[in-house]
Amino acid sequence: MQTSDPHYREAAAAEAAMAETYGHWQPKPGDRVRCPRAFGGGYQEGVIACPDLRGWLVDTPEGRLSMFTDELERL
Repeated sequence: MQTSDPHYREAAAAEAAMAETYGHWQPKPGDRVRCPRAFGGGYQEGVIACPDLRGWLVDTPEGRLSMFTDELERL
């Protein structure tokens, strides 16, 4: 792909912005995270238990929940 291609430049800028916003953190079991509550809205803290089919299982006060990576915030 050529760097003079406007689509290439747009994709490169988007990738750089995402890396700056989300970083390169990869969750792993035992990490403390903040995640959405299952009921009532808001957020709660939890601990990553293990990988799931499409994300991660997180132990929270509401029980073990399945979360996508983009729903997790490292504490």
